[in-house]
Amino acid sequence: MATKKQSIVPTITLEGRDKKGERFVYLAGKSVEVLASEAKDLIDKKQAVAASDLEVSAQPSAPVVEPDPDIATVDQIFAVMENVAEEDFTADGRPKVEALEKLTGLEVTAKRRDAAWEKFVAAENAAGK
Repeated sequence: MATKKQSIVPTITLEGRDKKGERFVYLAGKSVEVLASEAKDLIDKKQAVAASDLEVSAQPSAPVVEPDPDIATVDQIFAVMENVAEEDFTADGRPKVEALEKLTGLEVTAKRRDAAWEKFVAAENAAGK
């Protein structure tokens, strides 16, 4: 006989042991599939809602993250690119992170350096240099 299950979304984080003695943790706001009888109990106790009762949005809202003022943005790095000395380039032709940190006065990540470099090269190509 197949056991009927239901998807629920806990309104609070729930943890404990099921009838078999297995430990479980259901995180608040995260959909989980449980036995229909367990779902009914949790919904009746207002500890969860049926997943089908929730409105589904196309895009979950992302948390707002403030930028770190100590790390240079791509635009800040881009602004100093033309001031990098010839000896401050890597073997593959990109500006060294250390040189960019000196020019910006901020921490520069390799990922942002690479993004700023791509932007710089595209701007140079568009200008016909």
